[in-house]
Amino acid sequence: MESKNKTLLNIVMFLIFQMVLIISNFIIPRIILLNYGSEINGLVLSITQFLNYINLFEGGVSGVVLAALYKPLSENNIDEISSVIKTAELFFKKIGKYFLIYTIGIAVLFPFFVKINLSYFYILILVLVISISIFIQYYYALVWKLLLQADKKSYVSSYIQIFITILLLMISAYFMYKKLDIIFVKMISAGIFILQPLLYTYYIGKRYIIKKSKEINNSLLAQRWEGFGINIAAFIHNNTDIVLITLFLTLKDVSVYSIYYLIVYGIKTIITSISTGFSPILGNLYAKNKKTKLNIYFGIYEYVIYFFSFLFFSVASENIFSFIENYTRGVTDTEYHRVVFAYLMILSYLVFCLREPYINMAYSSGAFKKVTKFAYMEAIINLTLSLIFLKYFGLCGVAIGTLISILYRTLAQIYFLRKNILYRRYSFFLKNVIIFVLAWIISHQIIKLLVNEENINTWLKWTIYSIKVSTIVFIVQILISILFYRKQLKKYRFLYYNKLKRN
Repeated sequence: MESKNKTLLNIVMFLIFQMVLIISNFIIPRIILLNYGSEINGLVLSITQFLNYINLFEGGVSGVVLAALYKPLSENNIDEISSVIKTAELFFKKIGKYFLIYTIGIAVLFPFFVKINLSYFYILILVLVISISIFIQYYYALVWKLLLQADKKSYVSSYIQIFITILLLMISAYFMYKKLDIIFVKMISAGIFILQPLLYTYYIGKRYIIKKSKEINNSLLAQRWEGFGINIAAFIHNNTDIVLITLFLTLKDVSVYSIYYLIVYGIKTIITSISTGFSPILGNLYAKNKKTKLNIYFGIYEYVIYFFSFLFFSVASENIFSFIENYTRGVTDTEYHRVVFAYLMILSYLVFCLREPYINMAYSSGAFKKVTKFAYMEAIINLTLSLIFLKYFGLCGVAIGTLISILYRTLAQIYFLRKNILYRRYSFFLKNVIIFVLAWIISHQIIKLLVNEENINTWLKWTIYSIKVSTIVFIVQILISILFYRKQLKKYRFLYYNKLKRN
């Protein structure tokens, strides 16, 4: 019971943290746009994106460290826990040193690649200041977050991160409204961020015994290469767009991209959070070779992801432009109303969310090595096509490259599951897509008939409009579900009640 309560608390606190982070990520760029303009917003985002490439150095170590901590924590083996912690700590500190070298390189070279009316040394200093928060993460905080996660105490990390995020939001917003120079705002933010490792260190010191004298475990680090391929491919895919826009377009284009990305990223975060609860069930059923139950549970997992993905993205497609209009009101230095780009982004990340069950099923079965090639190809396709199309279509070209690469990986994963794990017919996938696209079309037609789309020029009007749109889409999808998924949902209910009886 205690384990279940911890799991529930971890999930709830993680979701709350994600919501706080999403809200913060919407508010901060809005304040920057109003007080500093689109170019500064694009500059800050671009620098952050380049600095985040430090994640490549991590190369899958976090997953290996987590796996190595589960057993000694369950056995309360202080010596082995201490050995793993010391090994990880030394590795992450080494990453921190590499990061300092990388940061100096970015600081020196980055000003040559951006088109903005700021001095070379101003941009150089801004890069160094923004890097402080990321450096602190690797050098001091990451290993303690992993220890808490392995010990089923992720809720502690969530508490700390929620506190830091809210504090950063309040203080940064105050100084940005005062129009303090953005370098000093980021310096203050870095100072606040130092609280994070201090809070972790205090908690760990009170609750855990970590021996400083233990020897490092070299075999632990040798295993990191197993997850490196997927890690690097996924990171390149996820971070290609802003880098290419920075290098070949303008910082104003970076700002436009980032505002639309905030919307689709927020939805993606919610969907992936919903998805996390299914992976352990699928992995357990696969390990026990319970193929019938596995297919039933996978079917309901697939249905849940399709339902919420189409729900959120259908709503987004109806109200994204009124949101953008309200969000960028008062910002006149570039055009944020980009119709084709908006729909390409919505479609891209809808497909990204729909593929969650297919990728997670492969991971849950332990088929990391077999699906690495799909991750590599996705990254290559995204990079290559984005470069080609960007020249002719600008921002839309980047979105087209992203869409095609995501679509490739989705179809490849479906094919892999069909041939190796679930042996399901392709008709299951096609049925889901057709049914929910039909629901989307019906919802859109009803919204056009019943909801007034004019004069949504305040946040209150936008909220009321969004509630009406969401209600219509939700009702249509519920009715469609009753019509087409009745048997499937009955099977799941039967399994659920049987499980309750056995417990």
